[in-house]
Amino acid sequence: MKKNLRRYVSKSAAKKDMRRMNKDQPKKTKKTTAPRKGRTRYQRKKVQRPPSPDIRQSLVFSHPKGSYPRLVLAGNSNVGKSSLARRILSNPALYKAKIGKTPGSTIKLNLVFDQNQQFHLVDLPGLGTMVRFSRKEQSFVQKQIVDYFEKDKENIFITLVVANILRIEDEISKWHDNNPNTIPLTFEFIQFLEELQIPC
Repeated sequence: MKKNLRRYVSKSAAKKDMRRMNKDQPKKTKKTTAPRKGRTRYQRKKVQRPPSPDIRQSLVFSHPKGSYPRLVLAGNSNVGKSSLARRILSNPALYKAKIGKTPGSTIKLNLVFDQNQQFHLVDLPGLGTMVRFSRKEQSFVQKQIVDYFEKDKENIFITLVVANILRIEDEISKWHDNNPNTIPLTFEFIQFLEELQIPC
């Protein structure tokens, strides 16, 4: 019992001696790097990113040139205008534009010339919502559609307004029934063509 107690005392005494020695030694200081000139150490460097390109430049229509009879396909988004364009052509492979199931697959004016037909086929973007585009970009496309009809009305011999009856019923129930002074977008577009005296 005495031996064990002596060992314990000797160990505790040795620990105390080590603690005293550690206290007497100077404390280690952490290395610090001097901050760079012009900003503190805690300020992040500002990364200069290149300005994002204006996507509206890629949405600008290239209007067809020359006086040639043109058949125009117009209407709401995602109603099958592009699919109808391929059926009108003698060879569907002539239609190179993208066809998709989401609204806004057609974003620019598509002009197709079929040698077996005596007219140009013009497929326009939809008049409604365009997925992946902001409201400003959508309104930019809509304005170009109006500008095209106003500038090329003398060459358009007919406009096929492609419509979805279910969508028209939805427009009537949402807008016209709640406010009789409003009309569905498709009807308003037809009135616009009649004002320009474009057959539809």
